Amino acid sequence: MSENKQFYSLLDTLRRTAVLTGNIALGGAYLAEQKAEELVASAKLRRRASRLEEDIKERLQDVGKLIYSTHAGKPQDSDEMHETLQEIDHLKGELDALNKQLGRAPEALACPFCGADVQPEDRYCRECGEGLFEEEPED
Repeated sequence: MSENKQFYSLLDTLRRTAVLTGNIALGGAYLAEQKAEELVASAKLRRRASRLEEDIKERLQDVGKLIYSTHAGKPQDSDEMHETLQEIDHLKGELDALNKQLGRAPEALACPFCGADVQPEDRYCRECGEGLFEEEPED
């Protein structure tokens, strides 16, 4: 083979290698971008979950204050407590949905009146007997 043919063959091999290397680099950059987007989305979900957890803690403190006020002889409006408990239920529902998206274990269900563990199919708390629904669901 002449020197020119060998030279052009070598150049062609270098060109193909450069194209292949460039394609691999582009693929790696694309995968890195996808992973970065996933991490950002996950961080946003974790941040939202953290805020919901703080909101739930604040609402539970509000309930505790209402209960203590009643204990101290200054009864509070039971509608206010009921609304706060419903708000907590709503926040916990949002948190459970976020935790599911994040692959976290769902929080155990608890009676909003006494805090005992309840099962999803329970209509009444097995400890205190309170109804777990605002209205009885129709079968």
